Amino acid sequence: MKKKAQPRMDGIWSEVKSDHTDEETGVSAIDAYYTENSDEGGNVIATVDLDGVITYKAQPAKTDVMAQKVIKEVVKEKLTNKQKLVDQVVKLIIFECDGTEFEDSTMIELLLMDCPSESLTAFLPD
Repeated sequence: MKKKAQPRMDGIWSEVKSDHTDEETGVSAIDAYYTENSDEGGNVIATVDLDGVITYKAQPAKTDVMAQKVIKEVVKEKLTNKQKLVDQVVKLIIFECDGTEFEDSTMIELLLMDCPSESLTAFLPD
């Protein structure tokens, strides 16, 4: 009787990392490598935009444990950066209104989190 091959418990890639972010768009690439050979080129298996939106380029990346760990780290970093942008815009709005009308900035903050990061960045002075 033939034994069925067991799926690798550690994933299909030997390494998954994100070490490139496009300077113009802010999109980070998640690269995967099948071997530990340093000459091997990586394959982009997913991208994460400024707002933490994931675009999968390889179906296995959706369930691979190693890939998901890296993707979640990048998403967390993107959302942290977006929160900083929102905080800056909220401060600017409150400053422009002398702080008199906005005792609670929670609603403004919630609305701004739905705005694309590019729009928030454009709103801020250079």
